[in-house]
Amino acid sequence: GTGRDTAYLAEGVDRVIGIDAAHSGLILAQERFKPSWTRAALVEGDARQLPFPTAIFEGIYCFGVLHEFATVAAAYDVRRVMGEIHRILRPDGLLILTTLSGDPQQGLPHVRLFTEQMFTEAFEGFRVLEKREYADRGCTGKPNYRVWYGAFTKS
Repeated sequence: GTGRDTAYLAEGVDRVIGIDAAHSGLILAQERFKPSWTRAALVEGDARQLPFPTAIFEGIYCFGVLHEFATVAAAYDVRRVMGEIHRILRPDGLLILTTLSGDPQQGLPHVRLFTEQMFTEAFEGFRVLEKREYADRGCTGKPNYRVWYGAFTKS
C-alpha cells in the first residue's frame, strides 16, 4: 500500500520489508515516510508469488490483502497467498492477518468481504493464537465497517 503500517513497524524492529503489487503505492510510500526507510525496504511484487526464500521471516503482517481478490478466482488466489505466507514464515514465526468482514455479496466495489467461515478457511495450516471481529471505520468512514483480525503461528 502506501507504507503507513510498514513505516510504523519499522520504528520498533531492526528490519522490515514492505511489499505491494502497485508501483505507484510504493513510490508514494517512499515519499511519505522517508525517515523510516533506514530500517525498511520496499519491494514490488505479487502476494500470490512472493519473491523471498523459504522460511526467512520471523513475522508477517498481512493487512487488507485477502479482500482485494474479488474475481471468480478469489478463493484460489487467497489459497495461493496463504500458501506463500506459510512458505516464507519460519516455523516459530508469527502471522498477523486482517481482512474485511461481512457478506461477500455486499462488498465495496472491487473488494470481497469475508464471512467467519471464509476467514477461518484462509488460515488453514496455521495455529490460532487469537481470532476476533471488530468495528473499524477504516478507509470507508462507514459505521458498519468490520474487520476480521487473527494472530497465528505456523503449524
